Amino acid sequence: MQQRFLIAFVLIAGVAYLGDALACHSYTTSEGNNGNIANTCNNTQYCLYEREDTNGAVSVSRDCSDIPSIRYGSNNDAFTDINRCYETIDSITGNRYSLKICNSYDFCNFACNAVFKLSPSVISIIISFAFVSLITVFNLH
Repeated sequence: MQQRFLIAFVLIAGVAYLGDALACHSYTTSEGNNGNIANTCNNTQYCLYEREDTNGAVSVSRDCSDIPSIRYGSNNDAFTDINRCYETIDSITGNRYSLKICNSYDFCNFACNAVFKLSPSVISIIISFAFVSLITVFNLH
């Protein structure tokens, strides 16, 4: 009786472990090359997303990894945050990067939708523009 219980436990535990593995997109696209968007990888721990914009030429890579790390930029910086979209600009080249490492659901590496934080100077410009627009619309000279 104990042997049957042990075998059943091992089988259930094995199936539960397989359920934790992810399926991810696995392809690279660039302008003029759409890659094979049907490519996927399975049984991985993390899905990776990297978008690089080099003077308007955009390249997007999606892949699988058992290590939660993406190396990027001219300094070969490491991004290791999980389930967070991160956007940055390389201070040397000016290239813009969008990075994401995720394990929240299958194919979570489709896109990275970070929200850029506006600097106080940009906010001041927006407020000034809105104020001038209101004056113009309502003729408040």
